[in-house]
Amino acid sequence: MEPPCGHVLVVDDDEPTRRAVRIRLEKDGHEVTTASTGEEALECFRAARPDLVVLDLVLPDRDGFDLCRHMTADGRTPVIILTGRDDPVERTAAFHMGADDFVPKPFSLAELALRVQAILRRTLARCTPSTGNGASPAAIRLGPLAIDRIARTATLSGEELTLTCREFELLWLLASRPEQVFTRKQLAQLLWPCSEEATEENVTVLVSRLRKKVELDPSQPNLIRTVWGIGYRMSLPGTQRQVG
Repeated sequence: MEPPCGHVLVVDDDEPTRRAVRIRLEKDGHEVTTASTGEEALECFRAARPDLVVLDLVLPDRDGFDLCRHMTADGRTPVIILTGRDDPVERTAAFHMGADDFVPKPFSLAELALRVQAILRRTLARCTPSTGNGASPAAIRLGPLAIDRIARTATLSGEELTLTCREFELLWLLASRPEQVFTRKQLAQLLWPCSEEATEENVTVLVSRLRKKVELDPSQPNLIRTVWGIGYRMSLPGTQRQVG
């Protein structure tokens, strides 16, 4: 299978790092744009709408977390965070802001390239309809919840939801297999393939974020149910309510 190629925006105030990442990703066939400041990154982001952003948290003019939140607001652009601080609290905060992956410095260029490929393979595939007898559905409706895989949109009672890339992937995964129980470990491996971020803690954070967007009362969820001691399942509308 040919590795996916996309447009990657690399944001880092360190010129040698920007250059090294650009050269490595261009070697894989990606189109690469670079930026050294937050403002420059926003200009590039608005003008080019990249397929993926590699973002250093420490920038001279903008807070990296705020920039990540802005770039992931529409749920269409995955972000890989780079940081010199390998702090579990910072990792969790990055995922709360919508980041898809977290890479502490110093890092292997080869590993970063593999992470970029893994995310693009997943996200760019959503733009290409499947064909053949084994094709997965392009749209799902579960009561008030409607999801369009090709357009990458989700609505609840007619209101469009603003989801990050990872939130959409989790929602689609659960909704495409209603009532199937997924363990946290399974979800971690499916959502963060071949990544150190494939942890049960990150799944819990992601589920909590998604519930805040799809549940009327996130503390008493009706759609995304907890199966205690195991994981989660998507509940079909009209089934008997259980404590979530």
